[in-house]
Amino acid sequence: MTMTAGVAGDSVWPGRLLHLVGGRVCENYEDFSKIMLTHWKCPGSCAIMGISIPKWRTMLMIELLAPAGSMEALRAAVQNGADAVYLGCGSFNARQSAKNFTIQTLSEAVKYCHVRGVQVHLTLNTLVSDREMNDCCELIRQAAGAGVDAFIVQDLGVVELCRQIAPKVPIHGSTQMTVHSLPGVLLCAAMGCTRVV
Repeated sequence: MTMTAGVAGDSVWPGRLLHLVGGRVCENYEDFSKIMLTHWKCPGSCAIMGISIPKWRTMLMIELLAPAGSMEALRAAVQNGADAVYLGCGSFNARQSAKNFTIQTLSEAVKYCHVRGVQVHLTLNTLVSDREMNDCCELIRQAAGAGVDAFIVQDLGVVELCRQIAPKVPIHGSTQMTVHSLPGVLLCAAMGCTRVV
């Protein structure tokens, strides 16, 4: 697991960098440099958020993650250079104003993207009630079977469901989690998130 967070604006952790690699935390430039050089050969393993060292800005791979509310929007995003798209399927996402996808169209979208080297991140970024858990579990199972590349999750219970049902699919903490501090990032990492948005 790799996660980087720049927290220069935080009064508790001024100017520090957090880098988690297999549970190891680095808070100085030298350790950070070693880790970045190690992972630079495989930039897809690094999730970057607001790095505050200008020297690295020219070397880091930036991922263009585009919203895709429909198959037409997905095609447009892919054809215009997106590295990944995020989309909703069913009712467990905060993208209710979009057309969204069904399980059948999700499978088509994943195939379309993977052939072109683009990842698909499924948003599961709503709070899920007890009576919705079975439906949510089924969606996670079917989405993993369709080949999604990551889940973007808000509900901590859904994070655990994703870990149990689809342990090989990375979990990203959604903006709806409102993680805004180092302790929040550490909590997400401890729960199994590989990225916090």
